[in-house]
Amino acid sequence: MNKHILFSLLVALLFASCEKDDVVKPQNYKFVFQFITENYKPLNYQEGTEIKGLAPDLLREICTDLNIPFDVSVLPWEQGYQAALKNSNAMFFSTILNSTRKDLFKWAGPIASIDWEFYAASPSSATLTSLDQAR
Repeated sequence: MNKHILFSLLVALLFASCEKDDVVKPQNYKFVFQFITENYKPLNYQEGTEIKGLAPDLLREICTDLNIPFDVSVLPWEQGYQAALKNSNAMFFSTILNSTRKDLFKWAGPIASIDWEFYAASPSSATLTSLDQAR
């Protein structure tokens, strides 16, 4: 995806949860974002006290350009997810968009995609005709 398109989508997400009166000039933000992520290499992970990976690097760059403080909490997925549901200023990055969560949040991205596939050693007599069989 073009970096400029992704940048625009993430900026839209940043301001989507703000009330009209909360958005002022970049140097005078009254609204404070609560950035939350989980350890999920290579997209986002913590090394010592530093947050690394594709997602925080991209979001950090956007925040720097917009003069928005970028302080991140690294939480277990379920705890971060619950915080995002309860707090209007929470931004939970990066998590997977699925049909259950689609209408619960305002989404930006994608920044990456994951394709799941099954493999078997050759030759193999394994045949699967449904996802239920694979489970």
